[in-house]
This record gives sequence, structure tokens and C-alpha cells, in this order.
Amino acid sequence: MEKWDLFDKHRNKIEKQITRGDEMTPAEFHLVVHVCIFNPKGEMLIQQRQPFKQGWSNLLGYHLWR
Repeated sequence: MEKWDLFDKHRNKIEKQITRGDEMTPAEFHLVVHVCIFNPKGEMLIQQRQPFKQGWSNLLGYHLWR
């Protein structure tokens, strides 16, 4: 079970948590972080989603175009 802290539109934490998948109101937000990892040759580490994942299963996590 994944719990999320909720924030207002100014990124102020509000006194509310939800479980991932629960509905939020239009005034509630949660933070998302995306990390891109590069090696010294400038190559990006990517991952392939598992086939059982709902939403974009079997797809690569990131594409890099130069």
C-alpha cells in the first residue's frame, strides 16, 4: 500500500493523506519525482516496465533523442 501526502497548489502540505488510487479533489496535489541517470559517456539508464503493470506495460521507461 502506497500512501501519499497531499499538497495545495502552492506546494504547501495539507493535513491529509490518501492511498494511491484514491480520488483527489481538484484542489489537492501530490508530488512526483522523476530521476534521469547518465553514465560518464552520456548514456541514459532506462528500464522496461513489467508486462503485468497496468498502464504502459512492456514499454521503456524513458527515451533519449540526440
